[in-house]
Amino acid sequence: MKPLFKPAAGAQTEFLNSNALEILYSGVAGCGKSTSLLVDLLKYVHLKDFRAIIFRTEFPMLERTLIPERRKLYSPLGAKYNQQTKIWSFPSGATCQFGVFARDEDCIDWKSSQYSYIGWDEVTEFTELMFTYMYRSLRNAIGSNIPLSMRASCNPDG
Repeated sequence: MKPLFKPAAGAQTEFLNSNALEILYSGVAGCGKSTSLLVDLLKYVHLKDFRAIIFRTEFPMLERTLIPERRKLYSPLGAKYNQQTKIWSFPSGATCQFGVFARDEDCIDWKSSQYSYIGWDEVTEFTELMFTYMYRSLRNAIGSNIPLSMRASCNPDG
């Protein structure tokens, strides 16, 4: 059986093999940064308490890039996508959500959220306040020992 994904040697493999709390993956367009965010969280989707979210500043960006790629990666694993809630649910009960975080005022929308994995696609489009605010949501359910992960990708411009 052909594997669903084979990482490129170098930065992509290093990103996917890291257990660091926080990682930034910077590189030119098309080098696999966004796909790496999608694949990285698969390490824990077999755990029922695992909750992940990946942010963009606008939903159309997610529709053009991450949603089609996710279908290729997650559907063969038995995950189902709910178009209304923008959440992928895995057979274990783990979930992965798409989130839109367009301006600082949106912080309140995420006030009581809880995620083991927070991803930022094109992190340079977010403010420092948005990024640091979400550290309060980087936590697990009581009794869960899932490793926490804050991941970000960006192009090296700006």
